[in-house]
Amino acid sequence: MARSEISPPGFSLSPITQNDGHFFRHVDGLWLIEPTTGALPVTGGVKMQFTDRLRRAKHRNLEIMNAKKAEDREKPYKDLIEVTEKTIGYGEKGLRALNCYVAASLKEQALISDITQQLQHHMP
Repeated sequence: MARSEISPPGFSLSPITQNDGHFFRHVDGLWLIEPTTGALPVTGGVKMQFTDRLRRAKHRNLEIMNAKKAEDREKPYKDLIEVTEKTIGYGEKGLRALNCYVAASLKEQALISDITQQLQHHMP
């Protein structure tokens, strides 16, 4: 699985979510954070590694939708719950890191504050 690194300032996410100012993408009931290639160069900031689980979540969703019996849905549901818990864990870890970060400028602090608010909004 691909590893990704987020480093505000210079926080860069998928074009789908970046254009509307959100840092998340909603896929079939899950909020997923996605990295994009070509992130802006950063000299400091908060760094967080996470594994992109979008493909796994989509695959489990298709398994659930195409299952003919309830027993066939049980295993994909359990795995989807596990993926969701891991994704929520990434969000909580990110919030802790952002709350401990001291920005070097007002612009950087505004960016960190915006990211923190959006992350808190989408957390359960």
